[in-house]
Amino acid sequence: MAEHCVGAQAPLIDAASLHYDAVGSGLAFYIFGTPVTLSPSPCIHTAGFRANGFPHRYTHCETDDPAHVIQRCREPGSGGGSVTIPLKESVIPELDALSDVARKIGAVNTITKLRDGSLFGDNTDWLGIKAGLESRRLATAGSVGLICGAGGTARAACHALQQMCVGRVLILNPRTPSRADAVAAEFGNCDAVVDGVVSCAAHGPPLAWFASDSTLPCDRLPGSGGKPI
Repeated sequence: MAEHCVGAQAPLIDAASLHYDAVGSGLAFYIFGTPVTLSPSPCIHTAGFRANGFPHRYTHCETDDPAHVIQRCREPGSGGGSVTIPLKESVIPELDALSDVARKIGAVNTITKLRDGSLFGDNTDWLGIKAGLESRRLATAGSVGLICGAGGTARAACHALQQMCVGRVLILNPRTPSRADAVAAEFGNCDAVVDGVVSCAAHGPPLAWFASDSTLPCDRLPGSGGKPI
């Protein structure tokens, strides 16, 4: 499961929570992160706004600075936005409140500006990951999940697999193995993979493997049979 932007999610549009500007022209929403210039999210969510009768706007905001994200969200006429790499974790200290699941995951992918002006962070990445795996019937209680990456999306994937009662989760992050170790330790029932070898051998061999968007040299992973995942 590659550590990329899982289709950016627009903040939940709740008429009781959000506000329109004085002239009723709607709110501005953004996809925050870098690189986002080529993201199709503005086209997708603008079409969704139009189809549902909302006069909102959704555009790119190329930045890696959490302070810039907060500044843009607090502007009059802003409703918040979607958050992708590299901001999913770093923006959290700047937010006013978090959903329970975002707090547990330790990453956000949406920021919603409420009526009182406060900024609320949530995480819906895990729902998309869970739905995708369920639709393909890949994750079972006896299976092993392999997550490639150790950032915000990887954290959401760990949570999703735990909610699906997957037997074991492996995390591969060759660039900074220490991050994989940290995420594995935080979520439990997870092991970091270093140079193709599982760093914790306390568990037995897997009954099944599943992964997506990844072809890895996993000939030394137990149970792989020398085949790419």
